[in-house]
Amino acid sequence: MCWRRNPSDCPHESSYDKIRISDGLPMTITLEVDLPDDLNRLRLPAAVQARLQDLLDRQDEGQELSPAEREEAQGLVDLAEFLSLLRLRQEGSGT
Repeated sequence: MCWRRNPSDCPHESSYDKIRISDGLPMTITLEVDLPDDLNRLRLPAAVQARLQDLLDRQDEGQELSPAEREEAQGLVDLAEFLSLLRLRQEGSGT
């Protein structure tokens, strides 16, 4: 599918008809994804976890993070939370 707002910009014009994006209106997209059986192993790599911890520790100590560092930290927190939610969902489904 193409996510471009203008169909003429889409290299997959026939796919564009499957989705309509309206300006100013909220949109919800639901995806079904097959999750691997070993989802508990899906975690942030150690170096990425260490980087996130460093950024959070610096922030907790009152050191101001640059805008890029704040964005990086937020992205890593979002990713870690997403992975945790996937693991919890799998545990809740009994698989």
